[in-house]
Amino acid sequence: MKILISANELLDNLSQYTIIDLRSESAYGAGHIAGAISLPVGNIPLKSGAQIVTETNWASYMGSCGVRSEDTLLVYDNGITSRAVSRFWYVAKYYGHENVFILNGGFDAARDIVPVTEDVPEIIPAIYTPKVTQGYILDLNGVMINRDNAVLLDVRSVEEFSGSDRYGNPRNGHINGAVLAVLGNFVPDEPGQSYANPEKLAHSMNKLGVQKEDFIIAYCQIGIRAAVGGLALRVAGFDNVLVYEGSVFEWSRMPELELLLGMDNNRRVIAAASVDDDCG
Repeated sequence: MKILISANELLDNLSQYTIIDLRSESAYGAGHIAGAISLPVGNIPLKSGAQIVTETNWASYMGSCGVRSEDTLLVYDNGITSRAVSRFWYVAKYYGHENVFILNGGFDAARDIVPVTEDVPEIIPAIYTPKVTQGYILDLNGVMINRDNAVLLDVRSVEEFSGSDRYGNPRNGHINGAVLAVLGNFVPDEPGQSYANPEKLAHSMNKLGVQKEDFIIAYCQIGIRAAVGGLALRVAGFDNVLVYEGSVFEWSRMPELELLLGMDNNRRVIAAASVDDDCG
C-alpha cells in the first residue's frame, strides 16, 4: 500500500489531489500549498474522549469542509513528528476513505518545489459518506479477541512502560506481553522525511522478534503515538499494524485488566534518542 507522496510527485499531479493542511491557522495563513484546505488538526473531531470520533460527526465535519469520500486526499503537517498526519490517516482509513496519502517531509520539504500561496480557496460543502473498514483501529473488544495472536507494541516512554510515570492514569505499567519501542524509533533522523528509515526500522523490529508478516496492535496513551508508530511500520512494509484506540487511558481504568510494573526482565525493548512524548 502506497502511503507517502514526495513533493516532486505532488508537483507532477497537483490537480489529482484534494490537499489538506493540518497545521495551525497561523502557519497556513503565512503560506501553504496552492489549493490546500486548512483543517487545523486541533479542530478536527478525531477523538471522542478516549474513543474514535463517531461516524456521523466525522462525515458531518468532512462534508462541511468540502471533502468528499471519493476524493484523493493528500495531507501534510509540519513533518517533524507526523502526529497529525498519522492520526488523520488512521481515522480516514477506518471510515473507508480509500485514497489517502501523506506528503513526505511535510510542508517544509515541499515549499521550494510546489506552488505556495496565501490565497484561500473557496469551500463548497459536500456529501461525505463514511463506511467503517476493518484493519486499522481496534476497540477494547477487538484487542481482547486478537491479543493472543498479535504482537502488542507499546509506543510510550520507558518510564510509562515501567510504571514510574503514571501519566495521569489511575493505574500504571504496561499490558502483559507487550513489546516496547519508544516513539523515537519511528520518527525520521534524516531531513525531508516523515518517518524513520524503513530499512533501519525493519532491522530494529526484527531484533525484537517482530516480523513484517506479524499482526501488530500498537498502543500508547490515547492512540496518537501509536498511530505514528503504526504508519512508520506500514511504510517499512509491516502491513498489519492496527491502533488500539483507547490504549492505556482506557485499559488502566478497567480494574479487571492486568498492568505490569517494572521491566519484568523484558528483553524485547528498544529505546532511542529522546523525542517529546508529551502527547497521547
